[in-house]
Amino acid sequence: RWAIYILMGYFILHSLYDIQIGSKIRYTFDAKENAVYKSSPLRAKRKIMKLEEIVIFIHSEMGSSYYALGAKKKQFIKSYIISEGFSGGEKCEIKQKAYENFVLMKIEKLQDSVLKNTETKNTQ
Repeated sequence: RWAIYILMGYFILHSLYDIQIGSKIRYTFDAKENAVYKSSPLRAKRKIMKLEEIVIFIHSEMGSSYYALGAKKKQFIKSYIISEGFSGGEKCEIKQKAYENFVLMKIEKLQDSVLKNTETKNTQ
């Protein structure tokens, strides 16, 4: 009986965390500083990696997928969820295409500009 109450309490706290804190996590991609920052209500803005090092990939589990952000060659060790979950339905496919065309395209363009700037600095 007590185990059920403990589990219920855990799930309630976990849900509150997801709603109050997890949903307010922000990622900032800064081309001037060549950095990706993470900020949340509990922690101040902090640099998590260089913009030129990022890899964005699809992570799938149990019929749902989401986009994640990681550092090159370490993306499967430490990654950050940057999108909502997408399931296999038609509405989710439309949302996923919109996310790819709007958000991911802008991140790719930003990363390309940083890589070009870095290459020009290295050749000078």
